[in-house]
Amino acid sequence: MLIVTAEASGGRAGCLLCFATKGNLDPPRFLLCLPRRNRTFRVAAWAETLVAHILGPKHRQLASLFGEQIGDEGQVRPLSLAAGTGRTAMGGCEHWFAGRILDRLHTGDHVAVLVEPVVAAAGWIGAQLGFHERPEPSA
Repeated sequence: MLIVTAEASGGRAGCLLCFATKGNLDPPRFLLCLPRRNRTFRVAAWAETLVAHILGPKHRQLASLFGEQIGDEGQVRPLSLAAGTGRTAMGGCEHWFAGRILDRLHTGDHVAVLVEPVVAAAGWIGAQLGFHERPEPSA
């Protein structure tokens, strides 16, 4: 699972992605597919970079928050964010990359955003959290 965050024109948003993949090996490129109905898509339309956060098993609650509770509104204000120069990285996610937006491809109900990684942090997350894994119930 990945969460993508965007910041532009004073707005911040984020969403859990259903579709993301490597787009090229050399130079490295990624395709991050944003749902058109989500607020993150609208903020990302004005952004120069997107930040992709790779989730591990300890991030189940975060996946639940972005996938179920935030939904289409995509608001990220209550979360701990490190904002600046158009990059919004979430505190608590040690494995992420910021990618400069190179192009957008309209695919239907999603837009595939082609990004070039410009900065990254590679913290230990264990195995990547998959969509088949259910979030832990909240206490």
